[in-house]
Amino acid sequence: MSDHPQDPTNIPQAPDPQPQGQATITMEDKMDFLLTHFASPAKGKAPKIAPPEIFTGDCFKANTFMHQLVLYFKIRTNDLQTDQDYINFTLSYMQGGAAGDWADRVLEQQLKLKPGEVLYEDWETFEKELCQTFGDPDLAASAQL
Repeated sequence: MSDHPQDPTNIPQAPDPQPQGQATITMEDKMDFLLTHFASPAKGKAPKIAPPEIFTGDCFKANTFMHQLVLYFKIRTNDLQTDQDYINFTLSYMQGGAAGDWADRVLEQQLKLKPGEVLYEDWETFEKELCQTFGDPDLAASAQL
C-alpha cells in the first residue's frame, strides 16, 4: 500500500460532519482538511486555482461562492494576507444583481471612511453579514433538491 495521499487505497477520511457532543465543523475546517491532505507537494509555489465565480446574489449559489472564496484564500496566502484584503477581493467578485448593488453600497461607505478606519473590523464580521444577506434561508431543504 502506498503512502501517497491520492492512492485510492489510502485516502484519508474527512472528519465526521457533526460529531456528537462537539461543535459543528466549519467550512474553514473542511478546507483546512483538504489542503492538508491533498495540497501540492511543491515547496514555495502555490498550486494553480481558479478564482471564484462572479456572484450576483443568487441565494442558492451563496454557499458555493463562500467555499470558493475560502479555498482561494487558503491557497493564495501570499497574495491575500489581511482581513481587508479578503473583504476587498470578495467585493470585487460581487457583480450585477443584488450582490453587485450591495457591494457598491459597501464600497461607497468605505470611500467615506477616514484613513485608518474600517467598515468591517474583520473577515468574520463581513462574512456573517454577507451570509445573512445572501445565504440560502433553508439550506437543508435546498440540499435535498
